[in-house]
Amino acid sequence: MWSDWQWMSTAQVPALTALERDWLLGQGSMTARLKSRSTQFRVQLLGVDDLSLSPHQAQWLGLPTDVTERTVLLLADEAPCIFAKSLWAGPGHPFSGLGEQPLGEKLFDGDQWRRGGIQIAKVRAAELGLDFPDTSLWARCSAFKAEGKPPVWVMEAFLPPIYRLDTL
Repeated sequence: MWSDWQWMSTAQVPALTALERDWLLGQGSMTARLKSRSTQFRVQLLGVDDLSLSPHQAQWLGLPTDVTERTVLLLADEAPCIFAKSLWAGPGHPFSGLGEQPLGEKLFDGDQWRRGGIQIAKVRAAELGLDFPDTSLWARCSAFKAEGKPPVWVMEAFLPPIYRLDTL
């Protein structure tokens, strides 16, 4: 599970290109950013699963052991740009019925949800089941918190096509 990867704080991350840094450390909605850099944006739902976390994972994430995991691809002009997984206290959470609607539109709509610190990891595409042979990807995760609610965790792995959307 991605919560077991070797996550680093943003201060611990080795040298990044300016473009990698811009995407990885951006605080705003990736949905909004991809929409602004493409003529067509869509979410491809890969799965929604109820999972049981180990006690260690649940403690690290601040979630109960029974969670829902949603897996999607964010596509800009039909190019897969972000592979994302999100976790929330499940089943029955309001986000469980999102389907192919962007989670980012819910998390960044208003000021109910606040993003915590961003953690960064370098992962192999094969670990995610992605067909980018011999490719290492930068990924980030962060928790979104709202008063009186368990956190919603979002992990985003940045796929090679994303870096062609803009240059600094």
